[in-house]
Amino acid sequence: MNLLPILKRAIKIVELNDSAIKSVSKDPLATGSAVLIIAISSFAGALGSLLFPVRYGPVTYRPTLLEAFGHAIVAIFLVVLVVYLIHIVANNLFKAHGDFVSLFRVVGHGYVIGVLTFFPVLSVVVLLWMLVLIVRILKDVKRLSTENAVISVILAGLTVFVILALFQNLNADNLYGGLYLVPYK
Repeated sequence: MNLLPILKRAIKIVELNDSAIKSVSKDPLATGSAVLIIAISSFAGALGSLLFPVRYGPVTYRPTLLEAFGHAIVAIFLVVLVVYLIHIVANNLFKAHGDFVSLFRVVGHGYVIGVLTFFPVLSVVVLLWMLVLIVRILKDVKRLSTENAVISVILAGLTVFVILALFQNLNADNLYGGLYLVPYK
């Protein structure tokens, strides 16, 4: 598998290139590369959390190697879950066109921007751009209006929030497996 053409197409999707979005959505060989990109981006974020611990006031979060690996696996699962929920909302609520795999291919390639989460400080930027990207992808792949695409993303996001809240992953005491206290220097 030659990664350079895959990477070039993924970057074009991040740049919101219409022809790249449509091309990837119709390419059955792009499914495997979408999974690979999601995995690489998720593991980049996990590695970044190991190398660059995040400080929350007097608390520094430094995961163990096992926790970081587990978070990467969970991130892969969450990407698939979010894309599936967006697909369900768009198809059932707005009678969108297209199938799940087409949407997944393009979002998976667009997730190449997730490599930037290697630097935890960029996670918010990645999240915001992924929201913009998913709305654009919904417009091109599912042929939704901007309003319907935004509503689909919001409803899927709220659903994921509720699911995570039910599993208490949003509990600050359980954030990423626990917080480790490091005093100020």
